[in-house]
Amino acid sequence: MNNSILFGLGALPVFKLDTTVRHEFSKLTFKYTKKLYSDSQLRTSNEIHRFLKTKIFNADDVEYRESAYAVYLDNANNVVGYMQLAIGARGSVTLDPHILFSGALACGAHGIFICHNHPSGNMKPSPSDISVTSSLKKAARILSLTIIDQYIYSPQGLFSILMNRELSI
Repeated sequence: MNNSILFGLGALPVFKLDTTVRHEFSKLTFKYTKKLYSDSQLRTSNEIHRFLKTKIFNADDVEYRESAYAVYLDNANNVVGYMQLAIGARGSVTLDPHILFSGALACGAHGIFICHNHPSGNMKPSPSDISVTSSLKKAARILSLTIIDQYIYSPQGLFSILMNRELSI
């Protein structure tokens, strides 16, 4: 018996497929040590802007491409963590909710604020900015988290989507 199958371009060997299903589970370990950042209670837009300017945004990248970050807060508005969510192009950045919310859960956050920059310098939120913020606020409620706000950052200031009533939920 011939152990090959003809596919038009020559003979290829026949492979026996192993149909045994194996379940392998990864071990997932979280180690969390609560770390409060010095001068990290963020109550005003000036405090938030200073935190973003000194701890998060790289001055060289702000005018080059969009980046998005999450800042995680406890119930007293102390920063318990922050992370870069995505690096985008000149005109857009895509947020992955899995990354946003896994960071919040890993550090025991109660609230989140999201921030991103517009390299153009235009501080007005795009329709996509508003839509994404709305969707994330709804998803956060399911996890008993709060999206406090989404900010558009520039070295000169902040634009708050929620405080400027761009979103009414």
